[in-house]
Amino acid sequence: MNPGADENRPQLYKYRFIDEDHLTRTSRTFTHNELYFPHARQFNDPFDSQFSFSFAATKERLRKYLRKNVRRNLSNMNRQQREAWIAEKIRQRSFDNSAFEAELVSKVEETIKGIGLYSLTRVPDDVLMWSHYSKSHEGFCLVFDERQRFIAQSQEIVYLDEYPIVNPILDSYDVRLKKTLFTKATRWNYEKEFRLFDYQAGPGTKTFPPEALVGVIFGCRMSEPDKARIKEWCKNRKTEIDFFQALKASRTYSLEITPL
Repeated sequence: MNPGADENRPQLYKYRFIDEDHLTRTSRTFTHNELYFPHARQFNDPFDSQFSFSFAATKERLRKYLRKNVRRNLSNMNRQQREAWIAEKIRQRSFDNSAFEAELVSKVEETIKGIGLYSLTRVPDDVLMWSHYSKSHEGFCLVFDERQRFIAQSQEIVYLDEYPIVNPILDSYDVRLKKTLFTKATRWNYEKEFRLFDYQAGPGTKTFPPEALVGVIFGCRMSEPDKARIKEWCKNRKTEIDFFQALKASRTYSLEITPL
């Protein structure tokens, strides 16, 4: 069950728990509408945002790629010098070697670490995610209104069995981002993940509009004092918050989510 969701009010969710070591950060989600965006290399999956390279391209496409880069990086050259440099690179295929690839990998890594990400899911009642991300069901799940612009800009994850192949000659910047930051291994597909991203300000704390957060689901093992803390944090919010309780189903290995 998706609490309060219908086709007119699609929702995305975030599994959390009350982290006593970062209590202020947790509380400010409710009191100051703040979320923390890490970069992909801080995620728990060491395979996240992995990729492989290909430089397969026609000579004409390669020439266009090199022209663009030489104009940007070697602006002291005149046109004749640039064309000679490009012709020599193509002749030597100096772009197609391990040193050049290592340099490109380093640049892509810099880009990845410079983009803040916030993971969401389409599924609020997954037993595994409650176990992994909500302290064995002792935590909570945030409910976001996907119609709000801040949430609506999230992108859906693509799941593959093999690393995506990044071709710096053929792929646009947006395509490279999709292949790195929005692609994961197939075994994670049960999470039905979406990601918010910030490539301008990068990782760190972001403020969201208060109306984007519409509910909180309490885990089936969450303590009453922890529930009371969240309710207290929500007291002075400008917009209404709905509260729900996750319960163990009586006959199946599943959860039922009911309004409080």
